[in-house]
Amino acid sequence: MLAIRQNALGHVRYVLKDGLKWLPLYGWYFSQHGGVYVKRSAKFNEKEMRAKLRAQMKAETPMYLVIFPEGTRYNPEMPKVIADSQSFAEKEGLAVLKHVLTPRVKATHVAIDTMKDYLDAVYDVTVAYEGTVDHKGQRKLAPSMT
Repeated sequence: MLAIRQNALGHVRYVLKDGLKWLPLYGWYFSQHGGVYVKRSAKFNEKEMRAKLRAQMKAETPMYLVIFPEGTRYNPEMPKVIADSQSFAEKEGLAVLKHVLTPRVKATHVAIDTMKDYLDAVYDVTVAYEGTVDHKGQRKLAPSMT
């Protein structure tokens, strides 16, 4: 939405889940247009991400870098995912969240560190859906993407 308002839709670059690179046409397109694919945990290729970001900065083209740090949507029917997220938060000394998953922020840290002299703003946008809490205050499923 911000890029559209700034007439910069063609300057949006994405940090995407690695598996999306196999999507026919889209995977290739995002890679060719500055997209950075990342894997979870130790499989994350920090060196490759820094190289792609430096190439974007060298081109001196204004850009919006979009990162979805959570990666997985909160689903109350997946207690293991929730428990893993809360365990990760505890291990890292972060607040244990009850209604959202703890964001995995390594890609965000790498992006900000690499581009610190290039950035003029960082926006944090959290999306919340109406009607996802029941009468007891417990999370329900988020709306389906299909």
